[in-house]
Amino acid sequence: MKYPALSYYILYVLTYLFALLPLWVIRLKSKLLADLLYYVLHYRRRVVRDNLTRCFPEKSEEEIGAIERRFYRGFTYQVLSSFKL
Repeated sequence: MKYPALSYYILYVLTYLFALLPLWVIRLKSKLLADLLYYVLHYRRRVVRDNLTRCFPEKSEEEIGAIERRFYRGFTYQVLSSFKL
């Protein structure tokens, strides 16, 4: 990278602008990102399902699927709302 300071400032400005968004917009973006990660990119889906199956052997496949989708929603909300700090 030729100008590391320039990329730092660009990232800083983008992060700052994202932090100015209201919380309801961040919630909406986290839902969209969660759906993208879950349905399109399949980000670590096998690992999450395997871990949930091991933790909750008494749960059915439908219940584990619901927990899995809620995990992705919570995960993306936590990541995006950290910019508000």
